[in-house]
Amino acid sequence: MISISIDADDVSGSIICINDALTDVELRPILARLENEKDKEIFGLVCKKWLWLQSTERKKLAARAGTHMLRRMVDRFTRLVELDLAHGCKDVADDAMKLLATACRSNVKNSRMDWCPNISHSSLSCILSQCRNLEALDIGCCEEVIDAAFQLISSKETGLSLKVNNCPKITVAGIGVLAGKCTYLEYLDVRSCPHIAKAGLDEAGFCFPECCEVNFNDSMNEPVMFL
Repeated sequence: MISISIDADDVSGSIICINDALTDVELRPILARLENEKDKEIFGLVCKKWLWLQSTERKKLAARAGTHMLRRMVDRFTRLVELDLAHGCKDVADDAMKLLATACRSNVKNSRMDWCPNISHSSLSCILSQCRNLEALDIGCCEEVIDAAFQLISSKETGLSLKVNNCPKITVAGIGVLAGKCTYLEYLDVRSCPHIAKAGLDEAGFCFPECCEVNFNDSMNEPVMFL
């Protein structure tokens, strides 16, 4: 057996922290090469800096969180493309939702907020006005959303699929505002909205974009992003 002894004085000056050797710009491509989500989670366990990098590079997030946790998420997940808060965010307040929408406004394309009963028109208005790359939004069963949510909807080029099914406070007037402002609307789900019916919209003379499909009563398949 060969025994090798190394003088600590000979190596002490050569020890370099990896975070001193690699910058954020150099670490991000390394993280991007990890295809497995579990490996990316392990990457974030190395240290706080790597956890921050892993969080800011994350594209999909499904969270079941309260207001306090959602506020903490704002600083971590800033590049989300898909955000799923369905069912599990029943106690989230409007201000926390607005912070998250503002933080993700440049990237988020698909968001689920169905069955979040405390989400109001204030949150929805913020999302529709700030998230200009939004392609699909589900706010089904959000009982506090009212017509005013559609007043500040932004103008953009990409199409939008929107679910407002089972929202009891949305009326024909609100859908009329949406139809008039949202010329890029491709799909609208108004099933089980007690104040909205095809006859009422036709009587009011509201016209949807030619490309838009309106689902009144399970008469058509949902877009793939909602499945």
